[in-house]
Amino acid sequence: MRRTDKEITARSVMEGILQEAIVCRVAFCDGDEPYIVPMNFGYEGNCLYFHSAPEGRKLEIIKKNPRACFEVDARAQLVPGDKPCSWSMRYFSVIGVGVMSIQTTAAEKRHGLNVIMGKFEGKSDYPFADGALKDLVILKLKIESMTGKKSRYASWPKAEPSDETQEVAIDDHTIVRRGRSSRSRSGSRSHKRT
Repeated sequence: MRRTDKEITARSVMEGILQEAIVCRVAFCDGDEPYIVPMNFGYEGNCLYFHSAPEGRKLEIIKKNPRACFEVDARAQLVPGDKPCSWSMRYFSVIGVGVMSIQTTAAEKRHGLNVIMGKFEGKSDYPFADGALKDLVILKLKIESMTGKKSRYASWPKAEPSDETQEVAIDDHTIVRRGRSSRSRSGSRSHKRT
């Protein structure tokens, strides 16, 4: 990384960003054309989990080339300046690469869904009947490497996980934090693909 003063090297901090971020942007390579998709996700054990429709462009790409790049960010804020070139952003971000696989067994799908639900709902022991899992797709990205970056923040907060519910206002949405998970309580559903 060119700006070593902005580099995040602590694995625990990068994992904290992954736990807090709501959307993960996943980039694929379709021949000589890049293709990026914003998705809700869950993180566990150096892997990202995604829910997907059973057909579509990204699945066709994965079958040909399973390598992928991802990006998440947290606590992004616009920082106004006195002049146009002095405006900036505050943020934490993580970028990484890895290999994507399509989970095929009911046990794999159930596990992936529970990782995702654990992130957003705080509960990760849903039974998910085999019949309900048959026609859905769970993707698993095994992370090979990742780097973190911060801008205009001194450090990542060292707050310990809590069982208490916390509310954080972000624009016109309220994010409800249950321990290490979060979900949106706004009136509208997320427009991100899942």
